[in-house]
Amino acid sequence: MGRRVLIITSLLEEYEAVRYHLHDVREEIELRFIYERGSFMVAGGLFWEVSIIAVSGGNAGAALETERAIQHFQPELVLLVGIAGGLRDVEVGDVVVATKIYTYEHRKTSTSFLVGQEIVSASYVLEQKARVVASAREWLKRLPLPSLLPHLREPEVYLGPIIAGETGISASSSFYNFLTTSYPDTLALEMEGNGYGFIRAIQENRSLPMLVIRGITNVIDDKRKMDYNTTRYAARHASAFAFELLATFESVMNGRAKGFPSGALPQITTSSLRPADSTGIFFAYADEDELMAQRLQTHLAQLKRMNVISSWHSGLVEAGEDIASQLAYVNTAKIILLLISPDSLYSDEFYKVSSQAMERQRTNGATVIPVLLRPTNEWKEAPFGSLRALPRGGKAVTEFKNQDEAFTEIASEIRTLSKKQASF
Repeated sequence: MGRRVLIITSLLEEYEAVRYHLHDVREEIELRFIYERGSFMVAGGLFWEVSIIAVSGGNAGAALETERAIQHFQPELVLLVGIAGGLRDVEVGDVVVATKIYTYEHRKTSTSFLVGQEIVSASYVLEQKARVVASAREWLKRLPLPSLLPHLREPEVYLGPIIAGETGISASSSFYNFLTTSYPDTLALEMEGNGYGFIRAIQENRSLPMLVIRGITNVIDDKRKMDYNTTRYAARHASAFAFELLATFESVMNGRAKGFPSGALPQITTSSLRPADSTGIFFAYADEDELMAQRLQTHLAQLKRMNVISSWHSGLVEAGEDIASQLAYVNTAKIILLLISPDSLYSDEFYKVSSQAMERQRTNGATVIPVLLRPTNEWKEAPFGSLRALPRGGKAVTEFKNQDEAFTEIASEIRTLSKKQASF
């Protein structure tokens, strides 16, 4: 059996866009509900078992059907794939991945609006993986041909907040103006009026990773109206991005399935595999931060091509390799990066690796650099708490508005240090 994902849609165009990517689709009936389940193949003979549902009607019905589908299929993650109206910075055909969802309940008094508002955040790991997929742009290859309407440019992917509410909203309504003024960072607006029901059902299953992916079918304050073509293409764009996410995300989830430890899963460098004239770099991090570690490696790619540095990745560590074997690799690295987050500090394995790293630094065998991925003050109490961390100023990578700026700064520091070490 493959890994299980539930994809929730609303409109027929959304459902068809998802179904396009599946093989061996079969129908299932659970009480009065009819579902379809199919397979999505990925590299290495692995596959996802994809269950799709189309939910129509109001929020109460959407919540009920979503909850029932979750209980029936027992998915490992849930994707909400479909269309939305654009609010700012987006054009028709673009894809918006929701980093958080503002939910509202529209009630009007005689003098003002009352809004019962909640903020639902996307799964952290899924959000980070979405950033990687968006930057690679390989998802465009999954679009069916013709992939674009003649008047559309190549679609972009944006990560940011969306609004999902109790009812659909007209761009000419005073409530629309109220929402866009109150939440100016919002990129898109759910238009079907049942997005709130989906979100409520997902909230009841808080441990279940969730991500909302929306194709922009119209820009709400634009006089041009959405039509069947823009709806269909927007749905296809959202679906193509969702399946590229699944195709690349499988490697991360499969790493855990093979029995990697739940704490730090260090990236390793060995002298036998490192070119003699390059600087070996050891990455230590929690597996919850693997996607951010991959992004840091992306920023170091040019240094690796120039043979300035070399690194090893966790996928090449044999499953079941004990901590003693991993610690042996620490002794070959010249630079040791400790990627700091609440998860890595919680890990016993990470603590052992960092202690060994500090011992290497004390004997002038290596340079240890803490890299602040996610905010936490606890790292200052750790054995490496007195070291200067990157990025400078004590600001974690996730606190940057543009995370690439943070990774660029980190890569620049590593480049300087590597060249300095190479001169000795």
